[in-house]
Amino acid sequence: MAQAMARGFPEATIIVTDVDDVMVRSASQLLRGMSNVRVERADVTGLPYDSASFDVVTSYLMLHHVIDWEKALVEAARTLRQGGLLVGYDLTSTALARLVHRLDGSPHRIISPVELTQGLDAAGLKDVAVRVSAQGHVMRFSAAK
Repeated sequence: MAQAMARGFPEATIIVTDVDDVMVRSASQLLRGMSNVRVERADVTGLPYDSASFDVVTSYLMLHHVIDWEKALVEAARTLRQGGLLVGYDLTSTALARLVHRLDGSPHRIISPVELTQGLDAAGLKDVAVRVSAQGHVMRFSAAK
């Protein structure tokens, strides 16, 4: 996703974050040579960025791995400038998603579309939209500050 965004928006500064050092190293390798991309280690529940720092915050298939995903949404909202957008997608709370994550043993807290909508509202965001796709397995979301 970051590669496509960096190529599609060469004038934008793109910051890619992950809490896992292995993922940070992997992303750094993958994105090396892209002058408008920085890769940094950061915990989404306590982002090291000033309030109102970003025009857009994205989340790709990771919220369900954040046990305190509500705090992650609050942090994303905090770092958005007025009028900024939070956009992304994640798994929905289906039997298949729960089974796969139980079997792989990864930390997770799968989210329903209703819970995500409520979480985005509680984070102080507006124009909240959560749309379910992929036969109910994925939800795409957007919200504005």
